[in-house]
Amino acid sequence: MNYTKKKKDEYNIHFIENKGFHTLEIRVLFTSVVSKEKLTMHNMITDILTYATCKYPTRRDLLHKCQELYSLFPIGGCRKYGNYLLTTFGISILDSMYINQDNIIDNIELIKEILFNPLSNGNKFDDKLFELVKKDQLAETRTIKEQPRLLCNYNLMKKMSEDENFALTGYSDLDVLEHITNEMLYKEYQNMLENSKIDIFVSGNIKNIPKIEEAIMKNFIFHNKFQSLPNPYFIHKNKKRHANVFVEAFPYMQSKISIGYKCFNLNLDENRFIINLLNSILGGGSDSMLMKEIREEKTLCYYIGSYINKLDNILVINSGIEKENYEKVLELVEEIFNKLRNGKFTKQALNNAKMEYLMELERITENNRSIIDYYYGREVFNSLDVEKRREKIAKFTKDDVMKLANKIHLDTIYYLKGDL
Repeated sequence: MNYTKKKKDEYNIHFIENKGFHTLEIRVLFTSVVSKEKLTMHNMITDILTYATCKYPTRRDLLHKCQELYSLFPIGGCRKYGNYLLTTFGISILDSMYINQDNIIDNIELIKEILFNPLSNGNKFDDKLFELVKKDQLAETRTIKEQPRLLCNYNLMKKMSEDENFALTGYSDLDVLEHITNEMLYKEYQNMLENSKIDIFVSGNIKNIPKIEEAIMKNFIFHNKFQSLPNPYFIHKNKKRHANVFVEAFPYMQSKISIGYKCFNLNLDENRFIINLLNSILGGGSDSMLMKEIREEKTLCYYIGSYINKLDNILVINSGIEKENYEKVLELVEEIFNKLRNGKFTKQALNNAKMEYLMELERITENNRSIIDYYYGREVFNSLDVEKRREKIAKFTKDDVMKLANKIHLDTIYYLKGDL
């Protein structure tokens, strides 16, 4: 695999040459500062731009064009990374060696059409398309209420971020959605093109970099005014002496509980590496302490596990329980966390966590999209390369995990209490 970065005035072009896949991936990435308003609008923008264009005014027209160019339907999406919002547009193209024609330039022109020529009228998108996408977004966001496990976690994130006026959920905000106008959305679309950090990635069996580079520069003219991005890590200011507890009755037999922790004053190694090890030992897999001690030994839950969001400096435990086990589960979770703080876990558990991390590194090269994610991380977050990550992870000890555990503090508990 060979990586080349071409710096341009308004964006960077990243070429990743590999021959491991049948497709070639082109992605245009816009990175900006996140807010719940921007995240909600960008979710709509990605749907509108990848639905139809002026040249291809229906979804069917756009689909037929993709079929003609031996590509999959264009994708669009948003992801929140700490203080950043990543908005993505991309397309997967069948490698030209299988079709005996060079189709990449035509697909670059198609992405240009999607980005710069949306179905619009003056300073707003097509009214029918706007209303259709807004209706779909509202329906999708409201369905969270129909998924108790997701709802519990979603409500936890909202409660954890209330006192810091920060978007933690990654989902569209219903209040924002209901008040968005077509003109507001179109203005944000223009803002995205003009004030984001822009990176263009091409990954796959690339045969002629100069030709592709020339086509990108010819088709992608942004007039970008982007200056710089802030620190990507969200730094929490408020360390609670006692956790906030929210209880909501819900018409289900099984209760759901989400427990949120905030991380304070982590150094770079703790945030990038040691937090992965701690999470794996705590609740990241079938051999974790939470699974063994609460699920298997005590049989007090249907499921239990933890996950981390490193850039938001949070750790979350989710579990499905019987309502009569609520207090006992909370007690055991705190006991297990205290074991981490006091180093009462085995070296084998630490070694297993290291092996899981190394296996994740191997998965980076599984497909073009994960390869692009890897190089995007190196570009935007200054992430280390794979070999340096391997060297780093081998050096961490139980003491490192213990020190980190003492920087993690319980913040909020959200309990959906089964009421049947």
